[in-house]
Amino acid sequence: MKTKEFIRKMDDVAGAAIALLGTGIHIYSFDGKKVGWVSIDEFGVVDTSYPALDTMKNKEEIVKLMFEYALTPLSKREDEKKYYVHLLPGEDGYLNVDLDSGKVVANFLIDFGLSNYGYKVVFTEEEYNRVQNRYSEYLPKFDENDKRFELVDDQ
Repeated sequence: MKTKEFIRKMDDVAGAAIALLGTGIHIYSFDGKKVGWVSIDEFGVVDTSYPALDTMKNKEEIVKLMFEYALTPLSKREDEKKYYVHLLPGEDGYLNVDLDSGKVVANFLIDFGLSNYGYKVVFTEEEYNRVQNRYSEYLPKFDENDKRFELVDDQ
């Protein structure tokens, strides 16, 4: 379970305050009492020993979510970085991959949510490497320090 997903689900289920403090995600009841916490950077570390947990109406769901997140491998908790690939100068120089044919074009950044008008314009490193392997003569090797790989802001 991704950290963002855990926080969103916990907010939906607990409906109380959730705070990232230090290396933990802390859950509080409506009256400000700590319900429990789960570690962000240690596998399997969770604390549900707070008395306020018993006052929560969805305590079983809260505990289930906390343990599901705690048992998620650390490498699976964070979203992969995503990039736009700016191959040519100007607004028409972004890598676009046609979802039907797999052909690549340099075009303007067609990024309108899920449909993207049939083109993929946002790539993880792994996704880009698959495209780059097909067109290795023309596309640069992935390098997050290369200015052509623009980190997508909504990480």
